[in-house]
Amino acid sequence: MSVLTVRSLCKKFDTRPVLNGISFCVEQGQIVAILGRNGQGKSTIFKIIMDFIKADKGEVVLFENAPSGREKVGYLHENPVFWDDLSPREILTGLSGLSERLALDRIMEMVDLVGLKEAADLPVRKFSHGMKQRLGIAQALIGNPELLILDEPLTGLDPGGRIRFRQILSEFKQNGHSVLFSSHELSDVRETADRVIVVNNGSVVQDIPVSQVTDLERFYLDNSGDVL
Repeated sequence: MSVLTVRSLCKKFDTRPVLNGISFCVEQGQIVAILGRNGQGKSTIFKIIMDFIKADKGEVVLFENAPSGREKVGYLHENPVFWDDLSPREILTGLSGLSERLALDRIMEMVDLVGLKEAADLPVRKFSHGMKQRLGIAQALIGNPELLILDEPLTGLDPGGRIRFRQILSEFKQNGHSVLFSSHELSDVRETADRVIVVNNGSVVQDIPVSQVTDLERFYLDNSGDVL
């Protein structure tokens, strides 16, 4: 079953075209990575999927148009921002939408999962960039979504955080859920993704199983227009 179908998305900002007929899908239990240079429209695609901005043309179908399909999606912004004076426990409590007892259990499960258990009651102003990124991943997961959309989730993570991230995605997939994420960390893409999509000049230029790519770095350079 397709949990996400993107059809012929087009978007301009002022007169500058950003997306020129983007189409792809994400199947249930699949992890899909979107690659591309900065400014190629990856974040714009995610924001359209989340209905934060509108496409000029095209459509997004979530869970085959099931009612409340967007409520089944967890989202991480490329630059997550939190109230500096609040702690992860307080932030996730406000986002959970659960009863107080269930919220506490779920919150502690999530902060432990992302490696913030010891910092659960510290104000975010004391967090490093990587710790804020871990908190962002926790907030994307707090509602037990069936689809995760993560915009550059690996930014600022140390090696331990990247290993933990890969484990989280693996377990998420094993539970039959799906992931769409962007990243410049090609080694992590190789380890986690089932499919890779390359976007260049506002179009999908490659959509291929990772297992069919022998050299992901070379593949990326050949298709993205990026240069060494």
